[in-house]
Amino acid sequence: MPLIDTFGPPVIAGAASIVDFRWEREWRKKGSLDFASDDVAFGICSDSEVRYFENLVGDAFPFIDPDGDDITLKTHLNKFGATDLLNAL
Repeated sequence: MPLIDTFGPPVIAGAASIVDFRWEREWRKKGSLDFASDDVAFGICSDSEVRYFENLVGDAFPFIDPDGDDITLKTHLNKFGATDLLNAL
């Protein structure tokens, strides 16, 4: 199946190893996409970049690593007072 990538373990013998393209997702919108920082619930990045991106947005919202463990995630969201997100977990 040319030009098709599956997510997760390979489905075809001899295909590449596990594919994880979560970091490569993008959405396109023609024109401007305007929003305020309080419209954002959280950002996603690797754990090593969390502090960098939170500084970049002036701690307006938390950044999380989706591969992190639940305790670290909940502790970090609690620091931001993200009770709606915590209650959803």
